[in-house]
Amino acid sequence: MSIHEYPRCAAYLKGMRVNLSDPEMNDFWFAVILGDRIPGDVLERAGVRFERGNRDGQKLLQGMEQILAQGLHRTGVQASEALKAFIGSRGVKASKLKTVQDFWKVAAILWPDHFKGKIGTLDQLEKQIRSLSKKQRQAARQNVNRVPAEWRSFIH
Repeated sequence: MSIHEYPRCAAYLKGMRVNLSDPEMNDFWFAVILGDRIPGDVLERAGVRFERGNRDGQKLLQGMEQILAQGLHRTGVQASEALKAFIGSRGVKASKLKTVQDFWKVAAILWPDHFKGKIGTLDQLEKQIRSLSKKQRQAARQNVNRVPAEWRSFIH
């Protein structure tokens, strides 16, 4: 079996600068390298288990291929720098926001007339914030105290 039969795994390893043609490597060791980068709870939910005596690299790589295909290996929110800047300039620590829902919740607090009860992607959120007028965006200053303290960049 070849690592190249698992294209996402191979690409991820290549991005880590792993020599895919190294004759000393086999599927199990490629799986070990990948498994070190994917959070344990994600591996567990996908049924990928590194157990003593289990050296079936193909089975492990199949599970990791599914994890990579579904994007489950991503632990953080991939917000654009522009969105982080929009939120950050309003007194919110964007680095403390861990989920898409957190970003939308903050937007609903800062701009209740525009985002209350809405949810979507981060791209949609950024597009909607950009569509607000300068005056509407500045109105967020009045509501920053309503943002949970652990998300604020300063305490009033």
